[in-house]
Amino acid sequence: MRAHVIGESGADEADWPELGDTSEAAWRTAVNALTATQRAVRDAVSKLPEARLHENIPGKSHSYGYELLGLLHHDIYHAGQISLLKKGL
Repeated sequence: MRAHVIGESGADEADWPELGDTSEAAWRTAVNALTATQRAVRDAVSKLPEARLHENIPGKSHSYGYELLGLLHHDIYHAGQISLLKKGL
Protein backbone atom coordinates (compact mmCIF):
# COMPACT_ATOMS: atom_id res chain seq x y z
CA MET A 1 0.00 0.00 0.00
CA ARG A 2 2.69 2.52 0.95
CA ALA A 3 4.44 1.92 -2.34
CA HIS A 4 1.25 2.62 -4.30
CA VAL A 5 0.57 5.82 -2.36
CA ILE A 6 4.00 7.28 -3.01
CA GLY A 7 4.06 6.16 -6.64
CA GLU A 8 6.41 3.18 -6.42
CA SER A 9 5.55 -0.27 -7.67
CA GLY A 10 5.34 -2.64 -4.74
CA ALA A 11 5.88 -6.37 -4.80
CA ASP A 12 2.82 -8.27 -3.61
CA GLU A 13 3.48 -10.17 -0.42
CA ALA A 14 2.01 -13.56 0.30
CA ASP A 15 -1.34 -13.40 2.07
CA TRP A 16 -0.39 -16.21 4.41
CA PRO A 17 3.38 -16.42 4.86
CA GLU A 18 4.83 -19.61 6.27
CA LEU A 19 4.73 -19.67 10.07
CA GLY A 20 8.27 -20.09 11.27
CA ASP A 21 9.74 -19.02 14.56
CA THR A 22 7.10 -18.58 17.29
CA SER A 23 9.42 -17.33 20.01
CA GLU A 24 8.90 -14.14 22.00
CA ALA A 25 11.77 -12.52 20.09
CA ALA A 26 10.13 -13.38 16.75
CA TRP A 27 6.84 -11.93 18.02
CA ARG A 28 8.57 -8.69 19.02
CA THR A 29 10.25 -8.53 15.59
CA ALA A 30 6.87 -8.98 13.87
CA VAL A 31 5.23 -6.30 16.04
CA ASN A 32 8.09 -3.89 15.35
CA ALA A 33 7.81 -4.55 11.60
CA LEU A 34 4.06 -3.90 11.73
CA THR A 35 4.61 -0.66 13.65
CA ALA A 36 7.20 0.51 11.12
CA THR A 37 4.91 -0.36 8.20
CA GLN A 38 1.97 1.48 9.75
CA ARG A 39 4.17 4.52 10.35
CA ALA A 40 5.41 4.44 6.74
CA VAL A 41 1.83 4.26 5.43
CA ARG A 42 0.78 7.15 7.67
CA ASP A 43 3.72 9.24 6.47
CA ALA A 44 3.03 8.41 2.80
CA VAL A 45 -0.67 9.25 3.13
CA SER A 46 0.15 12.57 4.79
CA LYS A 47 2.18 13.49 1.67
CA LEU A 48 -0.48 12.37 -0.83
CA PRO A 49 -2.14 15.42 -2.42
CA GLU A 50 -5.90 15.38 -1.92
CA ALA A 51 -6.41 15.82 -5.67
CA ARG A 52 -4.85 12.38 -6.27
CA LEU A 53 -7.40 10.49 -4.15
CA HIS A 54 -9.67 10.03 -7.18
CA GLU A 55 -6.85 9.00 -9.53
CA ASN A 56 -6.43 5.33 -10.30
CA ILE A 57 -3.30 3.69 -8.99
CA PRO A 58 -1.04 2.85 -11.95
CA GLY A 59 -1.64 -0.77 -12.96
CA LYS A 60 -4.80 -1.02 -10.84
CA SER A 61 -8.46 -0.48 -11.69
CA HIS A 62 -9.21 1.52 -8.55
CA SER A 63 -8.25 4.85 -7.00
CA TYR A 64 -5.90 5.80 -4.20
CA GLY A 65 -8.95 6.73 -2.12
CA TYR A 66 -10.49 3.29 -2.64
CA GLU A 67 -7.21 1.63 -1.65
CA LEU A 68 -7.00 3.75 1.51
CA LEU A 69 -10.58 2.89 2.49
CA GLY A 70 -9.79 -0.79 2.00
CA LEU A 71 -6.73 -0.46 4.20
CA LEU A 72 -8.75 1.28 6.92
CA HIS A 73 -11.47 -1.37 6.79
CA HIS A 74 -8.85 -4.11 6.97
CA ASP A 75 -7.18 -2.59 10.03
CA ILE A 76 -10.51 -1.94 11.79
CA TYR A 77 -11.59 -5.53 11.16
CA HIS A 78 -8.44 -6.89 12.77
CA ALA A 79 -8.64 -4.41 15.66
CA GLY A 80 -12.12 -5.83 16.36
CA GLN A 81 -10.76 -9.36 16.30
CA ILE A 82 -8.03 -8.42 18.78
CA SER A 83 -10.59 -6.77 21.04
CA LEU A 84 -12.72 -9.93 21.05
CA LEU A 85 -9.69 -12.10 21.81
CA LYS A 86 -8.73 -9.86 24.74
CA LYS A 87 -12.26 -10.18 26.11
CA GLY A 88 -12.03 -13.96 25.82
CA LEU A 89 -14.95 -14.29 23.40
